[in-house]
Parts: sequence; structure tokens; C-alpha cells
Amino acid sequence: MTQTIVGLFDTVREAQSALDRLAREGITPTDMHVHTQDEGSGREMRSAALGDGGTATGPVAADAGEGVPHESGIAHFFKRLFGNDEASEEAGHYRESVRRGHALLTVDAVDDSRIDAVRAVMNDAGAMDIDERVSQWKTAGYSGYDSSAEAFTGR
Repeated sequence: MTQTIVGLFDTVREAQSALDRLAREGITPTDMHVHTQDEGSGREMRSAALGDGGTATGPVAADAGEGVPHESGIAHFFKRLFGNDEASEEAGHYRESVRRGHALLTVDAVDDSRIDAVRAVMNDAGAMDIDERVSQWKTAGYSGYDSSAEAFTGR
């Protein structure tokens, strides 16, 4: 059974470092993705690791060909992970973290024996505790993910 492991990082650089370390540990690059927002547009982006050690990056929301846009990649990911409940509080917290400029690394681990190793690499690379981060946000007024809120920018 495939399990998806999620690591949340303060920066894209930290997430990419974890991805690179996981690739060196033998995790298949196509099983790893970094979800971020594009600073220029605020759109959600997904980087897929390539076999040559590079990454391919592009918007995860693209035109479906008949004028109907695809669902946002991260929204689709969390719908697949948590079910069809779009109002899932936990999924909202992760989406909020991406909106705030953090990077989300997902790893599909087919081999159960590798799950602990993947988690250890993510933790060593600086993965944050989402519950602690949400507690911090709540002290500053956060009350839940708002899909209409503008993305955070460098300004």
C-alpha cells in the first residue's frame, strides 16, 4: 500500500535539500514533489524531481483544453489524501502554509520499510511541526484557511 509522507519546510531551499537527500537514499525522484507558490503570480507551483537530479517546475493549475481549468494541484493532492471534504481543517492548514510562502515536500513511499527513513531525513532537513506553526498563526489572528486570501509576498 502506498503511503504519502508530507514534510513542511520554511523555504524551498530546505525542501529541495530534503528532496536531494532522499534521492541519494534511493527514493525514486518521480515519487517526490515540492509544492510552493510562485512569488511573481501567487499561483501554486509544483516541482517534480527528475532522474538527472534536476527539477522541472511549472504551474500546477493549467488549462484543461476546453476552457475548464484543472483543480489546483495542492488542492487535488489534499482531496486525494483527506477525501472529498474540501473544508478539511488539516488540509486547510497545509494550504495556508503554502499561501504563506512555505514549501511542502510530498513523498509517495511504496515500501513500508522506508517510511521511517523518509521521516528521519525530512526531520533532519528541517521539516516543521504543522501543529506548532498553526498555534503561532492563531496567536496572530489566524482562524482557518481562506482560499480567497492573497498569497504572501516578499513585501
